[in-house]
Order: sequence, then C-alpha cells, then structure tokens
Amino acid sequence: MFRNFFSKKPAALTGAPPVRRMKTYSAQSGYVYQYYYEGYRPFRSAGESGSEFVFTISLFQAFDDRSNPGLMRDAVRVRPADVEAIVETLDL
Repeated sequence: MFRNFFSKKPAALTGAPPVRRMKTYSAQSGYVYQYYYEGYRPFRSAGESGSEFVFTISLFQAFDDRSNPGLMRDAVRVRPADVEAIVETLDL
C-alpha cells in the first residue's frame, strides 16, 4: 500500500507531435495493429542513463511470431538485436 504512495513518478513526456497520429502495421499473421508515439523522457536506472521513448504499441515481431492475439498475454522480450529493426520499421 505505501509503496505506491512513496514510489517516484516517472518524468513527464516531451517531444510528442502536436497532433497524435495513429499508424498501423499489418502482421504476417493477417491481423492489423495500431500504434502511437507518445513522446520521450530521461531514463536513469542502476547507474545507467539515456532516453526512454514511449509508444502505445503492439510489438510487431511478436504478432508476426504468434498466430493469434490471445497469445500476446505471454511476455514480449525485445533483444538488443531487435531494436534497430524496430526503429527502421517505425520509420524513426
């Protein structure tokens, strides 16, 4: 109960476009998913720092690898090798 009260809130997002644009992705499974870029904020954890980019998104590769949306309840892990391909797919 008290953990939520005393936990540090994340920094506010910045850099979002003035008009929120929905983009879509057609997975190899035949399903179509939607995503939005929400912005970014500074990130700091365990002595590391950087930027955290925030999307409201369905992870594309996971949908390509899974035959139906019900399987998305399983954890989705993004490997460092996947990041470059994801950035290219999102045209960032």
